[in-house]
Amino acid sequence: LGGLVGQSKKLNISNCSVNIEATVQGERVAIGGLVGTNSFLFDNYSLTGNGGLNESLVERVVLEDCRVNGSISANGVSNTLGGLVGYGRYLFAKDSINDAMLNGTYTNSDSYNCYGGIAGASRAYVIDGCINNGSIAGGKNVAGIVCDYGTLTTTNVGTEPKIITSSNNNGAMDGINAAGILYREDFTSYALSPFTIKNCANTGTVIGNVASGVLTCMNNGIVERCYNTGRIVGLESVSGIATKNVYGNIS
Repeated sequence: LGGLVGQSKKLNISNCSVNIEATVQGERVAIGGLVGTNSFLFDNYSLTGNGGLNESLVERVVLEDCRVNGSISANGVSNTLGGLVGYGRYLFAKDSINDAMLNGTYTNSDSYNCYGGIAGASRAYVIDGCINNGSIAGGKNVAGIVCDYGTLTTTNVGTEPKIITSSNNNGAMDGINAAGILYREDFTSYALSPFTIKNCANTGTVIGNVASGVLTCMNNGIVERCYNTGRIVGLESVSGIATKNVYGNIS
């Protein structure tokens, strides 16, 4: 479900502004202020080395100079909710802003419940110059920019870009696992899939059992010139940059 498009395999949107007020009831629904999802039940895509892609096959959404205002509520199990995109199989976002408030519900066993200011969830993403100003609450896994869904299969390891640059979160985050920029977990598929965060900042309050100003787990990643000035409140693990450092570089 999306403010402009519910589902599309290949989509480009630029210079677009949407004001949305929506309440959604359902399970396994991808909900976004602009786009619900660009992924179908099958994964029909082909990637090449160094983050390249075969544009005739890949399921992708490209956003530039877009903005969303308003509020979106999602009630149900395993929903992905994003200010701009609910679930982006392959997401490019540049110079786009979310001002919408996001909130919803989850169950403790619901590991796929993900809310993000730019995208609720994505497996491969390049996000540059984006800002989230909207508050996010009620999700199990929440992040100011995006929640990382890991790598689909081991054959895709290292070929799917996961890059966030020059992007900021100013909105309040409140969830079980909460991060100002990126949510990741300590799974094998995540650890095998490298990511990069550069020149990013969090100024929003982050509250959760696990709470971090930048990302929830540092596993096989690079974090450069990032900072947090927001208030961080956690019950189990709290950090200004990364709550857990499995391996990676922070500078």
